[in-house]
Amino acid sequence: MLSWLTGSSLAFTEDCNSTAKPGKKCILSDPIEDCTAEEFVEMFWKWVESKPPISSYQTDRKVTGTKADGMLESVDIEVSGLASLLVTLKATFYNKYLVEGDQLLIQQYMTDSSYKVLSNQTSIKLLKDPLRLEVVSEDFGTRKHGALLKGIIEGALIGAGFEGIKAEADVDSPSEPGQKSIIAGPVEDASMTSEGLWEKMKAKRLEDGGEPQADGSIKKEDAGWIANSTYSSLKFDKDLGCVINLDFGEDSTYSNVNATTYMKVINGPVRVEAWTVPRARVDSGKAAVDGTVKMYGEIRDAGSA
Repeated sequence: MLSWLTGSSLAFTEDCNSTAKPGKKCILSDPIEDCTAEEFVEMFWKWVESKPPISSYQTDRKVTGTKADGMLESVDIEVSGLASLLVTLKATFYNKYLVEGDQLLIQQYMTDSSYKVLSNQTSIKLLKDPLRLEVVSEDFGTRKHGALLKGIIEGALIGAGFEGIKAEADVDSPSEPGQKSIIAGPVEDASMTSEGLWEKMKAKRLEDGGEPQADGSIKKEDAGWIANSTYSSLKFDKDLGCVINLDFGEDSTYSNVNATTYMKVINGPVRVEAWTVPRARVDSGKAAVDGTVKMYGEIRDAGSA
């Protein structure tokens, strides 16, 4: 297990066994000696009320509700400037903050304004004698079809030769009733099929340095400028009639899939439907520690403001 220090010199250790959620892993802090559990909870609520922007493209933020019933946050994001030439993103994201027993919960609902479909949750259990934080970050593997994915799909299709194509997020799925998807189009080529989509995307992947595999898939390493390299594999599933992209994150062995993106051509008119399903998991490694370190620093800053 590895420990990482925050700016306040508090160490967090990754991949510990959770007491709040037996059988799951957590991030565990060293003892906090300069405040009580009650004082930390007050700092938490101050942070909720005055959180710094999550992005330079944040245009608005509203917080409603109460500490007793949970505080609701809406964050408006709109990409502008030169970045808007690469990706279009204008959306509102919804989060909820609440207390359950000895745990502080941060719930992310992505673009679901009804707060019904829970996407991710971070729980902070306050361990006492001495005071420590046990943090569990969970991704529930819910289907993704929102504004962030919309921009990614648009970029992938334009790169594959679908000039000027536009996509819509959170659209009722034409192929899977009751589900939501990204819908892009219309596609000018009325004869386009899912196999044709695969050929275009395969050509682009090979052009960008992808390596063809014996099973027909194409593996690719994307070198990071600041972070580590990431790895993905593109393939065509004839049974599903879908182009499938497997995201392996930083796993260079291509063993553990983080998320699967599906893309297919639909008719009436000809369009492309897409959605992503992440792997349901608990994140307790270095990336999750980095997020926890950032959050802890912001909470302490809010408490001292």
